[in-house]
Amino acid sequence: MPLYTRVGSILGVDPTINKKDGVFNGEDEAFLRIFANHVSVFIEIAQLHQARIEALEQSQKELELLNKAKSKALDHLSHELRTPLSVIQGNLRLLKRKFQTKASHGEGENPSKPLKETWTVLLIFSKRRIKLSGHTRN
Repeated sequence: MPLYTRVGSILGVDPTINKKDGVFNGEDEAFLRIFANHVSVFIEIAQLHQARIEALEQSQKELELLNKAKSKALDHLSHELRTPLSVIQGNLRLLKRKFQTKASHGEGENPSKPLKETWTVLLIFSKRRIKLSGHTRN
């Protein structure tokens, strides 16, 4: 008995060749035709399900690659931000020491407080940008 898809193309064959008692009659043929239709439906459902699984697996692989690329880009960005910020931080420390030395000798007001506040704001901003992007270090 042939198995057909919904669009009418041949899907396979049900090799029913023997009957326990007697020969196949019209009722047997109708039963086998209905049975073959049900089998065809289940085979198509299984094929569609398999195609979905394969598409989901492919999507997952692509998402993993994109996530790796995102992590790599954020690591690079983080490094690129930290390098100049570290230089700025070092210069601010030198300026702070210089102004503290001058202030201790009574040579003027200590401007290191606004510099320190600015530096703190920059650090908080850079940490929030990395946190907002969803990047976490492993």
